[in-house]
Amino acid sequence: MGYYRYFIKGYSAIAKPLLELTKQLTPWHWDTPQQQAFDDLKEKMCEKPVLQQPDFDKTFYLQTDALAYGVGAILSQEGGLRGTPPNFKPK
Repeated sequence: MGYYRYFIKGYSAIAKPLLELTKQLTPWHWDTPQQQAFDDLKEKMCEKPVLQQPDFDKTFYLQTDALAYGVGAILSQEGGLRGTPPNFKPK
């Protein structure tokens, strides 16, 4: 989710109740603010320009990352509204 923060206006304000749960001294609790933040982010992830139908005439980019405890991958392509993600350098 953190990767897409560049594409969601007001991401840090929306995600704050969820980010607070990641602090070591914060006790785990899932109440209305956390559920609302989750629902809002889920909705915004499915709106344009974050999620669009692929254009098979454009190049796809696959970004991967692996750590000792997890793997991640992002399949993306240049969009019409905002272009490529910040600091994105295809290989």
